[in-house]
Amino acid sequence: MTRLALVLVGCICAASTTAATEPQPPLLSVEPAQFDFGEVRQEQTLQKEFRVHNFGGSVLVISNISTSCGCTVSHIGSERLEPGQSTAMRVSVRTRKDRGDVIRKVLIESNDPEQPRLQIEVRATVVEP
Repeated sequence: MTRLALVLVGCICAASTTAATEPQPPLLSVEPAQFDFGEVRQEQTLQKEFRVHNFGGSVLVISNISTSCGCTVSHIGSERLEPGQSTAMRVSVRTRKDRGDVIRKVLIESNDPEQPRLQIEVRATVVEP
């Protein structure tokens, strides 16, 4: 019985040590998750800076950033973030001849296993001059 108890204690200790030493995966987060420019005029270029974070324990790699419209452009400071690092991502939206409510989306693809594709939205209400 004593031997069995010692074996069980050894297995539990080994399992907890293994779990503690496994690297944590990357964790992508963007702040803010969405943004509303409010009322804007036609033919404007709107800009917003977002913060892209890696709150995980491994390197976060941004593999692709795409937008829902050719009038929306995104630029990121770094595509590789060490644990705890963050970088700026600038999003520009041209209102062109749009009218009313517009929603543009930015899709970020990464090696975050929990959410490999993260989408953010920018909104505006375009009014005529």
